[in-house]
Amino acid sequence: DIFRCLTPDILHQLHKGVFKDHLSTWCMKLATHPETDACFQAVPSHPSVHHFKKGISTISQWSGTEYKNMEKVFMGLMAGALPPHALKAARAVLDFVYLSQYPSHTTTTLNCLQDALDRFHRYKGVFVDSKIREHFQIPKLHMIEHYTESIISRGTADGFNTELPERLHIDFSKVGYRTSSRKDFIIQMTRWLTRQEQIHSFGSFLSSISPASLAASVPEETVGRTYHIAKRPGFPNTSVSRIINEFGATEFIPALTAFLRFYLPRCTLDLSVYTRLPVYKRIGFMLRSIQQIDDTVIKDVVRATPQVPRRGRTPEVPEHFDSTDALTHLGYRVGRVRTIFRLPSHIEYPHPLLYVEWYSEFRQPCTGVDMYTVSPTQGKGHAAVVSVQSIRRTCHLIP
Repeated sequence: DIFRCLTPDILHQLHKGVFKDHLSTWCMKLATHPETDACFQAVPSHPSVHHFKKGISTISQWSGTEYKNMEKVFMGLMAGALPPHALKAARAVLDFVYLSQYPSHTTTTLNCLQDALDRFHRYKGVFVDSKIREHFQIPKLHMIEHYTESIISRGTADGFNTELPERLHIDFSKVGYRTSSRKDFIIQMTRWLTRQEQIHSFGSFLSSISPASLAASVPEETVGRTYHIAKRPGFPNTSVSRIINEFGATEFIPALTAFLRFYLPRCTLDLSVYTRLPVYKRIGFMLRSIQQIDDTVIKDVVRATPQVPRRGRTPEVPEHFDSTDALTHLGYRVGRVRTIFRLPSHIEYPHPLLYVEWYSEFRQPCTGVDMYTVSPTQGKGHAAVVSVQSIRRTCHLIP
């Protein structure tokens, strides 16, 4: 059967085809709010998510990066704007897209992949009832029916993804051409690529015999709690008054006082608006990896910087106060980090501290999108100072 030679293509069949060309178009036609660009512009920025500052209608050349970043925020933007069955169909497609990218599969994950496809077929009729589609006889929709069979017979779908050779086209052709003199460039490109491969091989050899190669033996729990912070603070010698006014940490003094009273009862810090502390712009966390699937360690970044007004030709820089998922005595809670700082050098405390404004506790997830709804808290106890050891990872909130 010649048709069994066709293999999955995550980039063109899922990201571009099923999601961008079909699902997102249907959902935007069905959505109750027509201002799609305004919704994407209103999404808060996040270090690992592309911010569509001008919306999506002005993008003329789409790439895999735009597709993936659009998928990250799509369900949050469509929540409340689509009928329940349309939300469930969209969620099923996104589940299928993410599950199909697994670098390793088991019977359980393949069952989840098939379940996501079955859920889409169960709820896709809403697009026909709404006169958006007349049929679903689409080649790329048909192709995903064979993903489970293809993974079982040929291996995971990421091995057939055309995104990899497209990336190699940039590395091997475009970059190589730019390094040449544009004259007799084929010979120059070949020589340049040969040298790059030799450098890469020698670098791999050095990495294999260096002490850094022992990092793979670090226990999983240790890697998950590692953080990185700048040697020098971005805002050195910052007064508490500035922290309160510019960073918006209105309850900084009582929150830090409560932290010192509980964790450092013998501390004699005379805390007032004139007290000066080293304040940092960001802190990075090394997220725990699933070593049975992938040994890549992901760096997560938390930012806490106030707005910088425009000065002459220098444009205005917006504020960045990221949200995190922290472990408290009441369990996991989402909070907005307003300040990252250290205690004065004469106080022996090894880790940085974060001033966090809490959101409401987790409740039941919303039906259809399976996402939690949180809101800012008010009154006593709405903010606290926590150690960096309590932070688990960042949390992207969508208004």
